[in-house]
Amino acid sequence: TALAATVINQTRADIPRLIIINTGSIRFDLVKGPFTFDDSFIVSPFDDAFQFIPNVPYTLASQVLGILNAGGFQKRSSEDLESRDLNTRDFNFNTPLIPSDACTAPDDNLENRNRALLRPRSEPITRNLRNRQAPALTPGYTTTDDFGTNGDDTPHSRIPYYPQPNDLQANASFPVTGLPDTVDLVFLDFIGTGYIIPALNKLGGKYSASDISYYLPKSFTTNSYLPEYAKKYWQAGVPNCPVGQGVGYNN
Repeated sequence: TALAATVINQTRADIPRLIIINTGSIRFDLVKGPFTFDDSFIVSPFDDAFQFIPNVPYTLASQVLGILNAGGFQKRSSEDLESRDLNTRDFNFNTPLIPSDACTAPDDNLENRNRALLRPRSEPITRNLRNRQAPALTPGYTTTDDFGTNGDDTPHSRIPYYPQPNDLQANASFPVTGLPDTVDLVFLDFIGTGYIIPALNKLGGKYSASDISYYLPKSFTTNSYLPEYAKKYWQAGVPNCPVGQGVGYNN
């Protein structure tokens, strides 16, 4: 997987590891075609680093994912939000070039142009009209609310929705046969003390925040691993790699 292939501490590369991330860090679909720098922000915009607890008994570590997925969706604590002072840096976005309070002057001619468009015509518009079959709908946003399902200006077919667990896990550097006795348990920095530690202790462990350290430099984040994976494994066919139809299509 992309996590197993890129989230690697070279000093501990041969030690089996479980890597857990929350599915909320993945914000959009990966579609068939080139994976660009822009795509890395569209798919995974957040800036969460990877922490770990070393040498956790596999019998405990292997049960953490199930506990996380049986609980509520992970949220940042108020202390975490205050300490991070969430702003554009948490999404790796640069400060906008236009000040946030800037506005565009209104178009003085807009009202006159609208009146011209609404002016009655001297004859009905019947020329060059042809019967046309309704076009096939393309996948896209569809409205469903108290007023029904026909409120969209541009009709689309519904994009399939699939329920997601709270978290997902990748295994790396496991033995060819059998299971390891201990593993490095790797996870995102904002779920460590609030979710990973309680899960381990629920299983009989005796862990605290002092057992947590960074597995990789803080600069390697959830916004980093997909570009790294693309550089290593998605180069076939570049620059003329096949392009799919997009989100919502079968290919």
